[in-house]
This record gives sequence, C-alpha cells and structure tokens, in this order.
Amino acid sequence: MAEIDAAANAVPEARGLPIPLAMELISLLKQLGLNHSTANVLICLHRHDNLDSVSIQNICNLRQPEVSIAINELKSINAIRIVPQQLRSRGRPKHIYSLNGSLEEVLQPVIINAQDKLIQMQQQLEDIGKITSLL
Repeated sequence: MAEIDAAANAVPEARGLPIPLAMELISLLKQLGLNHSTANVLICLHRHDNLDSVSIQNICNLRQPEVSIAINELKSINAIRIVPQQLRSRGRPKHIYSLNGSLEEVLQPVIINAQDKLIQMQQQLEDIGKITSLL
C-alpha cells in the first residue's frame, strides 16, 4: 500500500484524474500485470506529456533503471511516442516521451491481454469441471 501512496503523491490531479482515482488505476493496472513503475509512468505521462527521463524520475520518484524498464514496457505495447532531442553538445541524445494516444487508447493492449487471460482461465475451469464429472 505504501507503493500506491508514493505513486499518488507523485501523480497529483492528472488531467481530471484525482489522486484517489490515480491510486486506484495504478493498483488495477498492477493487478492486470503491469509493473508498478510502468503504471506510475503511464499515469505521469497522461498528466504531463512530453517529458524526458530525468523529469519522469523526479516526478514519479523512481530511479533511472525503473524508468528505463517502464519505458521499455510501454514501448512494447506501443503506448508511447519517443522523440529524440538533439543536444548542442556531444553525448547521448535526450528522448522526449509522450503517450501515443488517449489513456483509454494506450490501455487497450493491457485490457485485451487481461481479457484473453480471463477467457483462458474460464476454459481451464470448464475443463476441470468436465474432468471431475468423469471421475
């Protein structure tokens, strides 16, 4: 529960998403299989849009590896847009992250995956019922 409280403090009123709803959404996304950091970054990008990694770290109170894992997970479901920023100096380019659509749109792969798991579990329960009735 402390993780959720920390996330809520990091994600205040997010475009009409009050803190209790943000906390609840993060909790539900975790239950559906998203990493806590990923859910937190997703809500953060919904609220702020166009953030670099350091800003995400500061807003979400996450370490760089946690942000990197979250970004990779969001990238794997095509939930974010990544725009490289060319710096005037040498070094690695900075990336700017934003959601690749509305919150509802980017959550569709998560929801579909959860629905697929539910169908599979229902089938397994039916199979258990069939097998036990034969015994």
